[in-house]
This record gives sequence, C-alpha cells and structure tokens, in this order.
Amino acid sequence: MAPAVMLTAAKAFAPDSVSVPVPCLTRVPVPVNTLPEVIALTKAKPDSIRYGSWGIGSFPDLYRAWLEKEQGAQFQHIPYKEISQVLSSVVTGDVQVLLNTPGLMTPLVKAGKLKVLAAIGTKRLPQFPDAPSFKELGYDLDFLGWTGA
Repeated sequence: MAPAVMLTAAKAFAPDSVSVPVPCLTRVPVPVNTLPEVIALTKAKPDSIRYGSWGIGSFPDLYRAWLEKEQGAQFQHIPYKEISQVLSSVVTGDVQVLLNTPGLMTPLVKAGKLKVLAAIGTKRLPQFPDAPSFKELGYDLDFLGWTGA
C-alpha cells in the first residue's frame, strides 16, 4: 500500500517562475540601429519615440523607467493591457520600441518586421548573437524579466 500524500493548496498551487533575458527591439523603418542611437533620438526629440509595454509596473515599463532615469531617455510611454496589443501596435507602427521575451520576438525578427538593438543583462542572447548586451554598451542593468505559472 502506498503512503498517503498530504497536499495543501499552498503546495499544490505554488508559483513557479524563471528569469528571462530580454531583447530591446524596434520596428525596421525606425532610423536607428543601436540602443545608444534610440536614446540620443529621444534626448534630441523628447517623446518622439513611442515605447510600448503591457502596463504600468510591468517589467518592460520598469526597463523604460530605468532608461529614462539613468540614461536620460525621454520616451512616450504607451501602456497596454496585454502583450498581444503591444505586438500588434509595434507591427502596425503605433509603437516603435518595446522589450519582450525572445520567444515571442524571434518570429517577428526573422520576418524582417523588427530589429534587435540590445539584450538586457551581461550576455548576448543566443537567438540574436549580433545584438550587444547592455553590459557591452556600458549600461549597468542586470535585471532580467520574469515569467511564471
């Protein structure tokens, strides 16, 4: 006879999460090829670059706030309710810059709709080996995004 297993709701539904390196991307028609160029453009023309996130306080919004505070960037923040809205908006051109997990972005990069400017963290992303890490660019931000279930 097998021993009884005691399960509590807290154990049965314990959250699980993982840290995710995140690329910074822009639409292909935007006339920049690097993150320093984006930051310079937002300084020269404040609020001219629309930055999409899936809401105030989401990890992409926290990255935007960090870029504004630490690097002097001045984006026009467009918060959405969910990531699908941000993705639609960047493809249609309503938003020019976003940060998101590589899994969702890789098909859009491969289709030529987005270009990768940088990878947050200390290392380049294997999916986008040509994009420098924040550390390589001299940005001291090693805060990875998270996802959980």
